[in-house]
Parts: sequence; structure tokens; C-alpha cells
Amino acid sequence: MRRFVMVCGKCGASMPDDAVYCMKCGEKLEDERKCPNCGNAVPDGAKFCFMCGKKLSLAFEVSPVTDFEYRKNDSGVVTIRKYKGNSEHVVVPELIENAPVTKIGVDTFNGCGRIVTINLPKSVLEIGNSFCSGCVSLTSINIPDGVMEIGDYAFYECTRLASIIIPDTAAKIGNKAFYNCRDLTSVVLPKGLTEIGNDAFNGCGRITSLRLPESVEKIGTRAFSGCAKLENIIIPDGVSEIGVGTFADCRSLRFVLIPDSVKKIFGGDLSQSAAFRGCENISAEYKGNIYDYEHIYDLYNAVNTSEESAE
Repeated sequence: MRRFVMVCGKCGASMPDDAVYCMKCGEKLEDERKCPNCGNAVPDGAKFCFMCGKKLSLAFEVSPVTDFEYRKNDSGVVTIRKYKGNSEHVVVPELIENAPVTKIGVDTFNGCGRIVTINLPKSVLEIGNSFCSGCVSLTSINIPDGVMEIGDYAFYECTRLASIIIPDTAAKIGNKAFYNCRDLTSVVLPKGLTEIGNDAFNGCGRITSLRLPESVEKIGTRAFSGCAKLENIIIPDGVSEIGVGTFADCRSLRFVLIPDSVKKIFGGDLSQSAAFRGCENISAEYKGNIYDYEHIYDLYNAVNTSEESAE
């Protein structure tokens, strides 16, 4: 029996074509579908997207099992190891050999330059490092609830990826996970996120705003370097250090709020390692005591410290 997928116009999650409500956000689905090229909502039955003009295939068939290399282990679960097909729209099956697909392995879609959309089944709990690295045509993908980590290089140089919703189950975003995703404009970070890896969003030049969850404790070096349109950022309580080049070349950054948990900001003499190098118009507010003063030089004229910390 053939199964097809439609896309929720509100949150972007993919559903069976007979679904009435989105299983992720609860939105009614009967009148809205989503263009896989530009993300614009389109009415049921439309043959072309009214926004970008792309011819629409509003229902995508679940990709055949023969398109995948996979391994079924002794526990009765399946890992997808490699995609071998050539479709623009990939729908990973939820079951293979009557066993649930629970893991998308390392490099599964790496370098698959034709793929525009990927739908992962709700059974997936783990995605490997570099699993979508270099998918230069990818515009949208869903990350199922239950996934605990976005691995290193997961979406490395997916240059057309426009938006991403990371489920609240994910606690870590790995090194260079979204490196140079230059079309990325919308990012929803999970409520339980604790760690953002080195270069995680480096080069994501179209992000204008980003809300860091209060749960974040560690932000890696150059994590947001080159986010040239990022305008403001609030560092969560619990972060103790703003590292090398974390916000370097965020040239539109106007305001940063630094909590009193931060005790070290890398900078030196405005060196290449400065946390806020190139943020020429920054205004920062800090209400604590910087213990490591030698690394605060790059914010000397920007940070408004209390009288106690200025003494």
C-alpha cells in the first residue's frame, strides 16, 4: 500500500496525506500544504506555488526500501546507513522488515546534492554526525521528538536550508552542526538545550534573532561567528565563559545582555580571538564582576558595569 506525506503549513512537520490535524503542533491540515521549495503555504489541489512558481508535488510517496542501505540488529531495530536513491523528496519509511527505523547513521545523506526535502519518521531517536552534510539543495527537514542530540557537522554547508525546529528532547548541538547554512533564517532551539558546540552556527548570515534557552550552560568557540544580521542576544544564566570568537563579525549586533554568571570573556588586545571582534556597534549590559579582566578589553567601552565591578 502506498503512503504519502503532506506538510503542516504552520510548523513544517510532515504527516500522512489522510491526516486532519498536525501530530506535532495540532494545526488543522485540510486546507494548507507547504511548498517544499520556498515554504509558502499553498491551498489543497494547487499545481504551482503562488509565491515562487515551482511546480508542486503535494504528496510524496514513501521512498522505496531499495533506496537505502540499512542494518537490522539483534534487538529488532533498523539503522539507515546510506541513501542510494536520486529523488528530490525523501520520505524515510518508519518500518523496514517490520522493524522500526530508530537511527539515521553517520553520513547517510552526505553530499546528496539533489535532495530538497527529507521527512524522518517519528520512530527515529538518533541521527549521526554529518548525516546531511553538503546537501546543498536541502530546504526543509523535520527532526522527530525523541532525538537527543544534533551531531557534529549534521547540516554542514546545507546552504539552502531555510528553517529548523529542534525538538525539546535535544540537549546538545554539535560542532559545526549548521556551519555556513547561509539561507537559514528561522531557528527554534530546544527548551532543554545545555550545550552549543564550536562553530555550530558559524556563517549563518541571515539569522536576525535567536532565543537561547535558559538551560544553556556552554557556548562553544565561534559558535555564532559571522552571523552578520544577528541584532541582539541574551546570554543565559549559567554560562560562565564567552569564548574565542563566539560572536566575532556579528556586525549588526546592537545589544548583548551578559549575566553575572559570566566570569571570563576572551578578547585580549582586540586580537583575532576576541569574543566580540568586529562587533563595531555593540552595546552591552553586564551586572556582575569580571574576574578575568585581561580578557575584557574588547568590551571596555561597551560593557556598562556596576559601580562595584568598576572599582
